[in-house]
Amino acid sequence: MKDPNTVTAIASKGSRRKELRKLDAEKIRRKISKCLRQLEKHDPDVRPSLEPTEILFVGNSSALCGVSFDELENIFFKYDELCHFIVYPNKRAYSFVQFSSITNAQCAYQSLNGKVPDELGPNAQPFFIVYVANLPSVKKEEQSNPPADLRVLKNFINEDEEQQLMASLKECIYAKTKLKSRKVVHFGYKFNYDTNEADVPAENAIPQSCDVVIDRMIEAGIFTERPDQLTVNIYEPGNGIPSHVDSHSPFGDTIVSLSLISDLVMEFRDFANTSSIYNVLLPRYSLAVMQGESRYRWKHGIAKRKYDINPDNNRLIRRQLRVSFTFRKTSSQKCRCPFIEYCDWDRNGVMKIPQNDEHGKRIEDNYVATVYESIAEHFDTTRHSRWVAVSEFLKELPPTSILFDVGCGNGKYLVRSDGLVKIGCDMCESLCRIAKGKGCNVVRADALTLPYRDSTADAVISIAVIHHMSTEKRRMRAIEELLRVLTVGGRACITVWAMEQTHNNVVSEYLKMRGKKCHVQMNRRDSNGRLRVHEGQDFTQQDMLVPWQNADGQRFPEVLSFVCCWRIRGVMQSDIDL
Repeated sequence: MKDPNTVTAIASKGSRRKELRKLDAEKIRRKISKCLRQLEKHDPDVRPSLEPTEILFVGNSSALCGVSFDELENIFFKYDELCHFIVYPNKRAYSFVQFSSITNAQCAYQSLNGKVPDELGPNAQPFFIVYVANLPSVKKEEQSNPPADLRVLKNFINEDEEQQLMASLKECIYAKTKLKSRKVVHFGYKFNYDTNEADVPAENAIPQSCDVVIDRMIEAGIFTERPDQLTVNIYEPGNGIPSHVDSHSPFGDTIVSLSLISDLVMEFRDFANTSSIYNVLLPRYSLAVMQGESRYRWKHGIAKRKYDINPDNNRLIRRQLRVSFTFRKTSSQKCRCPFIEYCDWDRNGVMKIPQNDEHGKRIEDNYVATVYESIAEHFDTTRHSRWVAVSEFLKELPPTSILFDVGCGNGKYLVRSDGLVKIGCDMCESLCRIAKGKGCNVVRADALTLPYRDSTADAVISIAVIHHMSTEKRRMRAIEELLRVLTVGGRACITVWAMEQTHNNVVSEYLKMRGKKCHVQMNRRDSNGRLRVHEGQDFTQQDMLVPWQNADGQRFPEVLSFVCCWRIRGVMQSDIDL
């Protein structure tokens, strides 16, 4: 006769024969205690209950434990097809299941507690389940840097208006365009996805059923002119659209998206930090209004998946058919938005990659000199570690050698006690003052015209400096200045950013750090000779504007630094022979 205080679960390893593993009541109790400690840590307001309730805390049931949302539904829908899930894609090893009745919750508890569900693989962990009196309090996950000028207006239309819009759409459904991840119908003007233009009339005018929506938007001050271009996207469950910014010049300041049929979560990604995601729930009947920064400088997209997680309460949402009506006003003028670094044209050459000294100096003033003056204090708190290769270079220098640190920053290589005679220089006055405050010998000087006599230094270092020079001529001049001040037989150590962040199959630390960034869409890789913001993992061109980030990985407001990434022609280390 079986011990009534045991629970049986299935386990296996590799191709070995499945074996029965018994979990006795004491082991289950210990495992549940461990799970409840996690609950106390993350959701201390949830109260375990000795009496059956309609809410179950389920340990080992999250994505962290390898349990997919499909599997979660398959496991618990057997007991209640009306149950709801509170899930956590990361940071939690548990989920909550809310049943429509206590009886259904009891059936699931009795069948699953201490067991590996049949729906899971043989290497899955057993579920450990506890009745709880309440769900976690609604505490929206902190999402830093939300898109400015973004609004979601709930219940902008009603069910009858939705039906009228869908009826007018069905008349044109056979003229739809099939894209990779969705179906599209254009009205008013057709949008060309190859040229990013909307200047060719579409086959169909904007349906009359849209007039009530357009009138309402005009009355609310959302549009000042009637929108004349409508794009309807039809998303089946699992469909999506890559993160993108709607082209600037073809359309005006306002982009709106009306959600029909079902709810959906839209991702907004900071153009300057694409690993920073702000999730926004777009309920059925709602109107998302993107203007200003959210229209011009934030990417928006829909992930390809079958489930969403409500960012307001972590409730799991199974996707259904969704239709969006996106209204825009076309424009025949070039964009004049204030976000010139993110704009789709070069502003009559202002944002072109510099080709002459005058333009190059202007770019450096705006995107190097001004930047470092504004971030000097933060730079000092985060840039204190010395690079190993540079430290080794300094160790090899004989005592009393004269060293010039060109672009010394906060003086991190000058404060090192090593018996060298060291003098630093930098164009940033704020960084010079910081270095001086540390007891360093420092002068404010331009790397292109160093204030030193010829052949006075035994060694020079220029660490992560010359890539801020905006033209090849200026970069060569900086190197010539380093050579000019070196003595015969002197040594120089120069580092610059590399465009190729993989060498001999070894990935750089920089690329590892940016592993969560989105890859740049291929249609953004052709820069047409203009400066681009470095937004993804790889450098798509040599001359770029690189966003400055603080210690938490968040973007400094509007701080972009010019960097020219050098191509790897070979790795060389040698003495300079003059």
